[in-house]
Amino acid sequence: MYAKSQRNISTPLTSSSINDLSNIKMALDESSIVAITNKAGMITYVNDKFCSISQYNEDELIGKTHRIINSGFHPKSFFKNMWDTILSKQVWQGEVKNRAKDGSEYWTHTTIVPFLNADQEINQFISIRQDITARVKAEEELAAALHNDFQHVVRHMEQCVFKLKKENGTIIFTLSEGKLAEKLSITTATVVNQSVESIFPREVFLQIAPAIHHVFNGTSHNIEFAYEQHQLALSLSAIRQDGEVTEVIGALRDITEQHEYERQIFHMAHYDALTDLPNRILFTQKINEAITRAEKQQSPFGILFIDLSNFKQINDSYGHTTGDTFLQLVANKLRQNIRKRDFLARFGGDQFLILVEDIDESSLETIAQRLIAMMEGAFVIGHLELHTSLSIGVSMYPKDGVTSTILLQHADNAMHAAKACGPNRSQLFTAELHAQLQRKFMLETSLIDAIKREQLMVYYQPKLCALTKKVIGAEALIRWQHPTEGLISPGEFIPIAEKNGLIIPIGEWILEEAIRQAKLWSIKEHPIIVSVNVSILQMTHTNFVDCVRQLLKQHKLPPHLLNLEITESMTTDITFMSNVLHALKSLGVSISIDDFGTGYSSLRYLSQLPIDTLKIDQSFIRDLNIDNQSIIKTIIQLAYSMGLSVVAEGVETAEQELFLIENDCHELQGYHYSKPMPLEHFETILLQHFN
Repeated sequence: MYAKSQRNISTPLTSSSINDLSNIKMALDESSIVAITNKAGMITYVNDKFCSISQYNEDELIGKTHRIINSGFHPKSFFKNMWDTILSKQVWQGEVKNRAKDGSEYWTHTTIVPFLNADQEINQFISIRQDITARVKAEEELAAALHNDFQHVVRHMEQCVFKLKKENGTIIFTLSEGKLAEKLSITTATVVNQSVESIFPREVFLQIAPAIHHVFNGTSHNIEFAYEQHQLALSLSAIRQDGEVTEVIGALRDITEQHEYERQIFHMAHYDALTDLPNRILFTQKINEAITRAEKQQSPFGILFIDLSNFKQINDSYGHTTGDTFLQLVANKLRQNIRKRDFLARFGGDQFLILVEDIDESSLETIAQRLIAMMEGAFVIGHLELHTSLSIGVSMYPKDGVTSTILLQHADNAMHAAKACGPNRSQLFTAELHAQLQRKFMLETSLIDAIKREQLMVYYQPKLCALTKKVIGAEALIRWQHPTEGLISPGEFIPIAEKNGLIIPIGEWILEEAIRQAKLWSIKEHPIIVSVNVSILQMTHTNFVDCVRQLLKQHKLPPHLLNLEITESMTTDITFMSNVLHALKSLGVSISIDDFGTGYSSLRYLSQLPIDTLKIDQSFIRDLNIDNQSIIKTIIQLAYSMGLSVVAEGVETAEQELFLIENDCHELQGYHYSKPMPLEHFETILLQHFN
């Protein structure tokens, strides 16, 4: 009798659309029958209403599947359709007959929502049920009423059951009974012999009239509509006599509660739980709608991709509660500073999106700059005054893409380009940016195999004694000889390696190459100190000290011939860095701080580190103005007072050389003496110096 409907109503819930499943539990536990299962269908959570209606306690249900309440009423195809739908990440709805522990049966309107993890894979399912046993019973009573005294029976039903007939071309009521009829004031006594048009408001009549006419033409019809603050579902069927439709019988159900519950489910799937902004799923739908309109109207639109600069620091420093409040304040400020017709959404984390229609690129960039400016003030949370800056990427339809996926991707790319230029920047997506991204992706992909294919090489730049001009050391510098792109600058591929973690194996490779080569030179009685740059990722993500110890032992290199260079910015975590550097010093290697003078290291912290050498950053050497000369002299005097040696890098002229020698700099390095060069060229120079 009940061939209950099954349908897909929305998209699945993702980890970015709600904070966690507790949001659903809080929203639905009071009014709905809720269960959560893992991907295999094993029950992991049930609420009290589930236990009450099934008559099983929680312990009897957890770890079981829903077969425990299977009534056997539905065919296997019914459940196959359900599983096919939810495993394809779609929401399933249907009406299910269940069996309680005592053998009694009950009906539920069931919605099953796949819950996706951050990788967009199904993690678990949430099933939300409404008890519709009374309604089904009423439908069964309606069927029985066709064989009994119709009006007597329907008067006691929860629904409103009515009959219509045509009289002189007008459709009139002949009967209207049931508890819902009383609630809506459309009982037989009120509406008999009245036209449908005269009973309902015009906007309602215009919705239901076509359905009624269809049924008088011989086809059944179902429709939902709003009436007097109720959401109603109307089912219409024809009554025939001698093959002709003589009357129409209708059943009206109040689905207000079900409608509200479906609205809640839609809201959870399409809105961010923290800020109540639309999420990326709904934003993508809005882009697709904007594309349709733009194609018809030949009008451009744009997307702003917004990233906050310091949200992670706020979270780490003040906790997630403060971080959540901060995001809500930012969302409210964005709402207040866009047009009513613009569409604001939260992409996830600390990123937001704005869809702006009917606008040109120049105006969109003006909007981006206005948003950046309005974020300059403080956000006050309790006693805290928090600040942020924006990085905004801009993409335009149709110039930068004709699909939602491409437009979002290009706006994201532009945002990251803006972020790389510093805080409070906006960036339009351009063909040049696209070419840069393609090259970056190509390099990132090729870099993975560069070591195995022996495309990486070590170049050496000599370090000279300032007084004797003899080669006393060399800095090992990596180069990449790409098979099609030629020699690629480390300034281009090292940031890529640091971002994707490849700097760790690359750093270990160049370290071993330098140690191996230094050992060979010492055997040839050309002992020089070889310097190797070390990334912060190497020191924090690997057991770096053990790696150095093992390589020194493997190649039998005297430790004093190895110098490790770290940057000044790496000394911010003084406790960690002090421990690592003291461990390295215990091996016998020397330590230099590279690019000294450009960072913000405290002299007190610097004195705690086992440093041997300061390398003056070449920016001070390049431009020997009065200020830079003073800085260089100060660094040299500081080094002397701490018992450290000094290396000046970036020496390119005789004038620079003379100034450094006059101010007692120990070692010199730069193009004035030699560019970094391949091994064979460097060995020629080395041989000349030793001879």
